[in-house]
Amino acid sequence: MTEVLLQVRAIGKRFDVGAGRFQARARASIQALSDVDLDLASGQALGLVGESGSGKSTLARILVGLEQPSKGSVRLDGVELTTLSRAAWRPFRKRIQMVFQDCAGSLDPRQSVRSALLEPYRIHGLYSARERDMRCMELLEAVGLGAEHWNRFPHELSGGQRQRVAIARALALEPQILILDEPVSALDSSMRAQILNLLIELKRRFHLACLFVAHDLFAVQALCEHIAVMYMGRIVEVAPTGALFANPLHPYTQALLSAVPFADPQVEQQRRRIVLQGEPPSPMDLPPGCAFAARCPTKHSIDARLCEGDRPLLKGCDETGLRQAACHAVVTQGSQS
Repeated sequence: MTEVLLQVRAIGKRFDVGAGRFQARARASIQALSDVDLDLASGQALGLVGESGSGKSTLARILVGLEQPSKGSVRLDGVELTTLSRAAWRPFRKRIQMVFQDCAGSLDPRQSVRSALLEPYRIHGLYSARERDMRCMELLEAVGLGAEHWNRFPHELSGGQRQRVAIARALALEPQILILDEPVSALDSSMRAQILNLLIELKRRFHLACLFVAHDLFAVQALCEHIAVMYMGRIVEVAPTGALFANPLHPYTQALLSAVPFADPQVEQQRRRIVLQGEPPSPMDLPPGCAFAARCPTKHSIDARLCEGDRPLLKGCDETGLRQAACHAVVTQGSQS
């Protein structure tokens, strides 16, 4: 069996709004995450997809300790991370690293490539000066850069080169887990393909466990063995990648996949496009039932009052337990089969 490295259970996160310099008390709070459960296994990649504002990046930041959850548990090899102090977190920084969406903003404009790659070694007191330089050169070669980039600054690099430097820096401490927050969304199509191929190769070469946050479902399909679909801060479906693309169970997943264009015009013309009506609920006032109920095209196939009043839980939909969905219609169909 594949070893589970990172275990996430019942993670919730609320952000207070309205509190500030001239107003001590918050007027309201935003529910960014609600009871999120995930497992990240050694050497495997899990894709996390959903609309903007669904809570994907918030979850990614919680996993690397940049945000504190309001409730829940994050365990790395059985060690609870959410209760650690900043000093106690430091040894775990070497095991879990993050690549950010904004490759320009994640690099210090005053640091050269060499300085950016050396910084993790200086912070953790690893290796001699000679060994550090050797390892930095190896990292540059691993991400497809060369000695000519050694003394360049971020503004002297292209977007793809900056993202390669950010990936190299994340790999400097030889982490077991890599959190990738929209690493290719700011790049053009050709560069996006190059970075995706690089990530696939690095994952295989270093046996990395990856959480890949993305909007691009085809990018997720290329890199990830499993996919988790998030809507309004909740996981609504989890499945192996092939099974999810072949037969999405949750109505929201079906709508997401129907919005992805195909390169083949004949296939594209024959596809049924699902156009969702209405707007997502406010995260400041989530409904008691399913957050997708107001937009769901299938809620009337069962009792709509059930969808609007009773929040569906994420449950297994097959004998293996690998497919899960949080939908009353899916669970009802499974129980009747």
